[in-house]
Amino acid sequence: MPPAPAQECADLDEFTRRVPATRISLVFVAENIEQPASIMGHLILKLAGEDTDGQSREHAISFFTDPIGLNFPLMLYQGLVAGMPGYYSLSPYREHVQAYVSGEQRALWEYELDLDGQQRERLFLHLLELKYGTYRYLFTSYNCATLVLELLAVARPEVLTRHHRWVTPKEVVRIAQRHGLIMDAAAVFPAATAAAVYAPLLSPDTLANVRATVSAGDDFSVGSAVPAAQQVIANNLALAHNELLVRHRLRSAEQARRWRD
Repeated sequence: MPPAPAQECADLDEFTRRVPATRISLVFVAENIEQPASIMGHLILKLAGEDTDGQSREHAISFFTDPIGLNFPLMLYQGLVAGMPGYYSLSPYREHVQAYVSGEQRALWEYELDLDGQQRERLFLHLLELKYGTYRYLFTSYNCATLVLELLAVARPEVLTRHHRWVTPKEVVRIAQRHGLIMDAAAVFPAATAAAVYAPLLSPDTLANVRATVSAGDDFSVGSAVPAAQQVIANNLALAHNELLVRHRLRSAEQARRWRD
């Protein structure tokens, strides 16, 4: 008997065309000290690659809930026992960077996963399957970390060989490390953190030059006087200082964008 003809799937065709996934990363969103509910952080998946038109694309897969109202005892009961509506979303990754890093001043830690072609395909196809489900979000037993860990298990089943009664975003990263899944890592810092990290690495003269030039709105160039090893640091500090001027309302967002561009 000849094999059955392949079935066409419009949703899969569109998903494949619009959401390339030649690189898949875990993204840990650090906690926000101003929001106690974020104390465990947040975990999303980042899909990156070139679409069918050759354009570079980055998308985020996220699982979250949206507590309604200010009734804390009710929210606690729903979050721990009854469950709350869980939302599974696909959105441009830049929106998450803007919201978390620029808006909430939270750092992002990106961990690119070491997956072969078949593993990426299995995970990718399951992401589309999840679109048709309904979910109940529970703070301790079915949260963003739970879903992401289960997604990793689609590609690498051995990550679930141990029973995890409660898994946190940081624990998922540790599990991925333990199983050799993490190939590379990078961080995206909010402006205040970046400024605190980069400023001590520059000489006093270079530091003063960066701050004065950016504050004046002049074109910033590190120049040949700055050692090559410090030029990237100086440029990153300039970008951070530009954003801090916006946060302190000393520069409009439009002025900052024009300076940055």
